[in-house]
Order: sequence, then structure tokens, then C-alpha cells
Amino acid sequence: MEILKENLTIDKSPFIKELSNIEGINNKIYNQDFLLIDVNEDWTKETELDALILKHDLSNFSFVESDFQGSFHSNELIKKIKKNNSLKEKIIHFDYEIENQKIHFKCKNTFDSQDQEDIDSIIEGLTGEDALTTLMNSYEHKEKDGKSYYNEKRSKLVTRIYDENDSLTSEGAFQIDIKLKNVKDSLRTGDWITSQKYLSLITVDENFTQDFKDELNTEILEYISIKY
Repeated sequence: MEILKENLTIDKSPFIKELSNIEGINNKIYNQDFLLIDVNEDWTKETELDALILKHDLSNFSFVESDFQGSFHSNELIKKIKKNNSLKEKIIHFDYEIENQKIHFKCKNTFDSQDQEDIDSIIEGLTGEDALTTLMNSYEHKEKDGKSYYNEKRSKLVTRIYDENDSLTSEGAFQIDIKLKNVKDSLRTGDWITSQKYLSLITVDENFTQDFKDELNTEILEYISIKY
């Protein structure tokens, strides 16, 4: 027995893939806008077939195309999409066309102009680096910033020693340096979050004052909020 479905506008690849899961289809021909299947006389899966056709009807989706020139890494794009609450719910699939350097997105039909702006912004921000390279480069910048930040704080402590109006002595600065060892080591390796955790464990005293601890904590947390 043959069953013909005409005037179809469906997303072919996923439809054909899922069509193979419907039992009892002996043969099938799909050509642009029609589907012809051969089934047994007692076949009872037409309702399931109609549901599958509806599921992949193109009117249920939006298709978006973006240009991207460079080295494309899907993991980088996936990571950025997941950070956008709207896009991660609406983007069903994407693929990269190497020859024409275009990214094709299949989205739910609720995809709107704001989502398009978000996609454009994400594409513009792609570095063309894989996840590991991106992370390594990120740590290089954090390490450089950490060394610079600690050097600034250390220099300010030294100037306090020579300030006649400041009670901090050379021995007091040394005691502060001892307390800050783990914080310093973490900053100099770019581990700002770890440095903040170590800072929270430090007890205050006449040299390492609460004001100084609060100052460091505020500045480190501000950096974390921007860079992480």
C-alpha cells in the first residue's frame, strides 16, 4: 500500500533521520515537496507520521545566516550561546559552511530582532580559538594584571614606611607580607578567585588592619566581577 503526502515544506535531514524510526515503512521516496511511502495493508502509524511532518515543518522555525571569517571552533560558539538565556532556548542547531564561511542557525520561530542582535554580537566576538587556547590566554592576562596589582600594593606599603605621619614600620610591613603570602602567590599566577579566598582567611592586627583588608577585598572582587 502506498501513502502520499504532498505540499510538504519540511527540514529534510532531521525528518528523514527520524522517519527511519517509524516501524513498517518498506520503502520511501522524498522529493522536494512530497513524500511517498510503501507500507503493509495493516500499517497503523500514519498518525505518528503526520506528527513527525508537523514537527519538522519549516514554518515552525527561523533560519539565520551569519558570516564568519577565521578559524571556527564550535565549542567556543556553544559556550557563548549557553551564557545567553534566550539564545540557548531558541537555537536548535547550527553548522559552519567552510566554503562560503557562513554559520547557519536553525532556531525556534520565536527568534526575534533582539536575538539577532545578540547573535551578531557573539559572532563579532569570536576569537577563532579553541577552548583551551582561550583559557590559557585569559590566564596570561590575569597573571599580568595580578603581578601589576600586587606590585602597586607593595610599593604603597613601602612609601608608608618612609611617611613620617604613618606608624607602619619596616617590621610591620614584613609581617603584612607574611600574611599576604598566599594572596600574593595566587595573584602572581592569575588566580584572582583563589587569592580572594586566601584573603578572607587572614586575621587582622595592628599592622594588617581591617581597613586594609577591606580595601584589598573590594578591589579583588571588583576585578573578578569584570574579568570572570
